[in-house]
Amino acid sequence: MKNIFFASIMTLGLISCGETPDKINSDMINNSRSADQPAQDPSQLAGIEFEETNINLGKIYEGESITQTFKFKNTGKVDLVINNASATCGCTKPEYPRQPIAPGAEGVMKVTFNSEGKPGANHKEITIFANTDPRQTVISFDVDVLEK
Repeated sequence: MKNIFFASIMTLGLISCGETPDKINSDMINNSRSADQPAQDPSQLAGIEFEETNINLGKIYEGESITQTFKFKNTGKVDLVINNASATCGCTKPEYPRQPIAPGAEGVMKVTFNSEGKPGANHKEITIFANTDPRQTVISFDVDVLEK
């Protein structure tokens, strides 16, 4: 009960300051800078280029899981470091390389989709947070889930 009370007070405090938890989390992840700070030197940023940014996975039956890989390349001049990858819902689990990807090297983002309770057309997005410009890159897939 104390935890709920504490979370409520914190949320009210954040809202009264004009900040939402999503804004705070986004700023922490993006390492945002104020308008008067100069932009980071592009030569000090990695680049991420995916072979495909949207993949159609076709049709599967409800309850099945499907895994897809998204291949990418570091097009920058420094190591690519992926800090996080998050999906639009809990049915989609991204797995990303934890080690830095050297300039010119390739990597794979593995995404697993669980179709349980997801009949019909599904469009899922995965947001990747890395030392790139822009800091966020979005990839996605489409899948048609047939009822059992």
